[in-house]
Amino acid sequence: MDEEYNFENETLIHLSDVLFIHLLPIYKFHLHFLRQLEQRMTVWETRSIPGNEFINVDKVIPQLGDLIMNLIDILPRYELYIENYDCLLTELEYVLKHNPRFDIIYKEFESEKFCYLSLMAFLIKPLQRLLHYEYLFEKLLMYYKNNNHENEYQDCYGVFIKIQDLIENFTESLTMIVC
Repeated sequence: MDEEYNFENETLIHLSDVLFIHLLPIYKFHLHFLRQLEQRMTVWETRSIPGNEFINVDKVIPQLGDLIMNLIDILPRYELYIENYDCLLTELEYVLKHNPRFDIIYKEFESEKFCYLSLMAFLIKPLQRLLHYEYLFEKLLMYYKNNNHENEYQDCYGVFIKIQDLIENFTESLTMIVC
């Protein structure tokens, strides 16, 4: 009985390591990113209040482009997540097959009303975020190009290409997993 209990615990510990070693840094980055975005939105909203329209937001806080450019810092973590995604799915499948208690908890979790997606869908969400980044950078590139911001355009284009490469790598990985 103790051996079975230890085995179940070890499989869960290994699964959590495989899962959170890559997701936790992404999560922490986005917490910080969101706080910065909220601060900038607050400044912009303050400027829209009558009487505050003469506040120069450009001097108070940088525009959105520089914040979005910081996304380049998290791209290596996404790359690691992509590289280990197949391993994560394999580990999850193994734990579900060999740990009956986890399998029960897993099924109960997915059957709850608040759980509108499967765990597998949640695991792919960070990768879907890359598609959102790609769209965001497309819009930013159009803005920079249309408003003659050549230096910003070049910087942004470099990040855009890196995001596209990650998306392509993930697409190739998914193709290999499915086939």
